[in-house]
Parts: sequence; C-alpha cells; structure tokens
Amino acid sequence: MDTHNHLSGLTGLRGLAALMVVFSHGSFHGMNAIGGVNLDGMGKLGVFIFFVLSSFLLTKGFLQRVATPMAIKGSLGTYFFRRFMRIYPLYVLAIFVNYIISLVVGSFYVDSLRSVAEHLLFLDGRGIFWTIPVEFGFYFLLPFIAVFFIAWRNRPVIVFSSILGFILVWQHIYEPGYYPTVIWFLSVFLLGSLAAFLHHYLAVNHAELIVSDGFRRVAGVVAAVCVLVLLFMTPAVYSKVTGVTIDRDHFHYQFVLLGVISSVLVLSVAWSSGAVNHFLETRIMIYFGNISYSLYIWHIYVANTFKRIALDIPIPKFYVYFLVSLVVATLSYKWVEKPFFSANSFADIRTKFSLFLSRRWLFRSGLLTKLPRKLLLLRIHRTN
Repeated sequence: MDTHNHLSGLTGLRGLAALMVVFSHGSFHGMNAIGGVNLDGMGKLGVFIFFVLSSFLLTKGFLQRVATPMAIKGSLGTYFFRRFMRIYPLYVLAIFVNYIISLVVGSFYVDSLRSVAEHLLFLDGRGIFWTIPVEFGFYFLLPFIAVFFIAWRNRPVIVFSSILGFILVWQHIYEPGYYPTVIWFLSVFLLGSLAAFLHHYLAVNHAELIVSDGFRRVAGVVAAVCVLVLLFMTPAVYSKVTGVTIDRDHFHYQFVLLGVISSVLVLSVAWSSGAVNHFLETRIMIYFGNISYSLYIWHIYVANTFKRIALDIPIPKFYVYFLVSLVVATLSYKWVEKPFFSANSFADIRTKFSLFLSRRWLFRSGLLTKLPRKLLLLRIHRTN
C-alpha cells in the first residue's frame, strides 16, 4: 500500500473532522452552510473522529518503532516532547487571547486569572477547550497501553478480548459525560488504539491480504458507509430522513457507538482506495487536515464575533465566517503551530522564537508590549 496515500487519506480525514466542527458551530450561531442546511449537532461526531485518529496514529507509531516492552522507555522523551509541542503552545496562546477578549467585551470562556490557571493546568476546559485536557490525559496513558500491545503483539485474541472486556466494564462504571478528563472518553481512545493494533498486526502477518484489490475495494465501501452513517446521525438529516425530530445532542452520549464507527472509518481509510479516499486525498482536504488544530481552536472566536456584529452583505454570512476562519487558522498554523511541532529540542525552539521576535512587525512596533496596558485602560473605561 502506498504510504503517502495512507497518510494523506488520514490527514484529509482530520480535515473532514475539523469541517464537521466548523459547520456545526456555524449552524449553532445561525450561519448555515451550503443550501442553508442546518448541521448543528455534527460537531461532536467530528470530535470523536479526532480522538480516534489521535489514538490510532500514536499507537501505530509505538507498534512500528518499539520492539519490546522494555525498549519503550528510550522513546518516551521524544514522545512527550513532541506531544507537548504539538498541542500546548497554541493552546496557551488561545487561552490568553480568550482572557483578553473577556476583559474587553465581557465573559467568554476564560474570564478570570484563576480560570486561566485552571485551563493551563488542565483542571478545567470550558467551551471548545474541553477536548485538550482529554487529549493530554490520553498522552500519559498511551505508553502503558502500548506496553500491553507490544507484549502481546502476536496474540490478537488476548488483546481484543482484554480491551473489549475492559471497555464493557469501564462504560458501566463511567457513564458517558462531557467532562474535561480522559477517564470519560477512555473507551473511545482504546477503540482507536485497538484499530491501530489490528492494522499493524495485519500489515505484519497478512500483508498480501490488505494490499489486494478486493480487500481495498471492500474497505472503500465500508468507508463510504461510515461517512453516510455519520451524516445520518446529524439531527437535521436524521429528522429529514425519518420524519422524527430529535435534539441536537441525541447521539452525543453514544460513546462506544461513535467510537466504533470512527475506528472503522479510520481503518477503512487507511486500507482503501475508493471514492472516499480519492476525496480525502485531494489538496484541499490535505490543507484542511494540516490546519485542522488551528481551525478547531480559532473558528469559534470568529463565530462569536460574527454573532455580535451585523453584516449587510449580499452573500450568506457563513461563507465570510468560513473564509475568515481559514485565514486565521492558516496564519496560526504557519506562525505558531509549525515552528513548535517541527522543533527537535528546547534549544531549537529558543532559536526559532528569537527569529520570530526579530522579524515580526508586531514586536518591532511595540504593539504587543503596549496592548495589555491599553486593554486594561479600556476595561476600566467600560466599567466606569
């Protein structure tokens, strides 16, 4: 199987998940997408794809690089450094921007210094930020999960029966709930990790099967079915097809179901070469996938801004909201995300940050050094 296509398809799938969140929040704020279709409620489905993709790719990385359970210790330093740099810098920036917005226009998500501290320490997660503590929690659990998979990599029956049994018990103890900690979503991540184990096991032991045309065609059909099922689970689509009106969160608490669908979708995309893959491997979907984290973080700021202002424009507000979100996400990816996640060490980060400070006109002009004082004066003026 072409490794490039495999990675491209999953990158495009990440882009699709991000679009599901953006479209859903657009509808929630009164900005419907193409044809005025209300996609409110689809966002959580996209988040589950994010979770499964994350666990799938990270688990797969351990299985490919680490030969024995004891050898995993040698890779932990690099693993935690890369995970930290991939998520935390942009997260910190978003938290402080959120706090500044709260000072200027009123309460947003993070509206006090205490809330800032709680978010930075992963003790809270309001609004879209709830997913970040969940992700980080899984990062710390994954090495233990990987040790189990590596130790029993040639015993798939033991791995599957153990993980599925654990999920059944875990779901009985922790009923589905949206709290900013990984324990509530552990079953979802485990399903993604289990999908990675299956993918790796078949690649090592039955490579001729998964590269056969028949297998890939079947995987392509399964991928298309999964996409259609997720679309059907969008409240407006479900109501249109069945004639039964449901709440926007009707399927949001079906954690295991959503985890299974997302895991099957990820596996199918990794294996297939059908229409879904052809779509996900297009340049535009790869682009959406690359900026997906920034798009997830910043689109809600744009949505809330458009909610507060009245625009007299000849085109639906959604398109402006979407375009502005893409521009902001692209700049964020280029100037914030990429310099950090491409760094190999903290020394490398210091060098890149020094270059950033020396080149960006915002710092040369002194605007960012004056901004906190101006915002404080504005806040005092508003309260008086």
